[in-house]
Formats: sequence, C-alpha cells, structure tokens
Amino acid sequence: MQSHQLKVTRTAHLFTLGEQENATNREYWIICHGYAHLASSVLEKFEILNDGSRFLIAPEGLSKFYWNGFSGKVVASWMTSRNREDEINDYADYLTAVYQSFIPSDIGAAKVILFGFSQGCATLCRWIMRDTPLFHRLILWGGMLPEDLNFKSKKDYLQDKQLFAVYGDDDEFITPMRLANQKKFVDNQQLDLIIHLYAGRHVVIPSELENIAKSWIS
Repeated sequence: MQSHQLKVTRTAHLFTLGEQENATNREYWIICHGYAHLASSVLEKFEILNDGSRFLIAPEGLSKFYWNGFSGKVVASWMTSRNREDEINDYADYLTAVYQSFIPSDIGAAKVILFGFSQGCATLCRWIMRDTPLFHRLILWGGMLPEDLNFKSKKDYLQDKQLFAVYGDDDEFITPMRLANQKKFVDNQQLDLIIHLYAGRHVVIPSELENIAKSWIS
C-alpha cells in the first residue's frame, strides 16, 4: 500500500463584525476559535467590541465533525496529529488568504490584532512563524505557545510586537505546572509576554475582553 498526497480546493467559511471599508477603523482583528467550536459562536463574544472602530474576522477551521458522534451539533477543528504538517500548511495557507482578502494593504495608523482561543492559540503561532504577516498585537487566551517552535529565530520580526497571554484562574486546561513550564519556555525564547489572569474557567468572558481591549489595546 502506498500513501499519496493531492492538493484540492476547499470552500472555507468565516464571519465578520463591523465594516471592512470603514475609514474610522482603528483595529483589524483575526480571531481563531478553539477545538470543537464554531467561528460564529466565538465571534458572538466579541459583539461587545463592535463599536464602529473595529473590523473583526473569525475564520472557521476546515475540519468539521459531529460533537455527539453521528448527529447533533457540528463543530470545527484546526488540525489533529494525523498528517500534522499537511494540516498546518493547509490552515496557514487559509489564514494568509483570509488576511489578504480582508485586511487592507494600507491600514495607515490602524492596528492588526491576532486573537486565539485554546487550540486557536497554537494555530495563530504556527501561521505567523511560517508566513510572518504584519500584525501589532497577539492575544493568546486559554492556550499556550507551541514549544516546538523557535521564536528566537524570528526575534527581529517579533521585537516590535506586543504579546499577551490570558488565563482563567480556574482554567481546567492551564494547570500550575503547565503555566510554570510555559513561563520557562518564554524566558528561554527571550519573549516579552505579558500574562494576565482573570477569575474564571476556560471560556472567553466578554466583560473581561472589553477590559483588556480598553486597557491594553486602545
């Protein structure tokens, strides 16, 4: 038995908030959902930021499946461990296409903000390390920096960007040991990562998101 690979065209789906061509846009966001989520349900959390100064884009993972096995709610994923490198390259190509389609080539003084939740954190990190898109701020919510990436190799690219990690103090996936290991990795990679803790579990809390947007990003 032989294994083969074949490039095919997929139809991707994504959702937006705000007006793409709004001359008053101060921020353009790309928002990557977590495992077994949908882009639309995650973007609903960001309605609190839809004040006319932002254009928010939420692409949906290309892999879909039934959460309950054979029927019921359909959810999405960015990748699995099977054919891992192919899936990483596919979603990186996808995110670059999203960026080129929805982020103006000349954004003036506006900022590009990348937001990942859970699995979407690693998704964004692998994409930016491969394709080095222009962005100003990266927010990783409830997820970790992938420790198989060499961020030091992109030190010049990252040095003028703001990097944030946001964790709930009752997040069932971010254990104290995982957080300690992540801090060691951040120090080893010579990254300036600001860590923010909030009271809550493994979810995006709109009010907390609004507070962060006001205090860190505006």
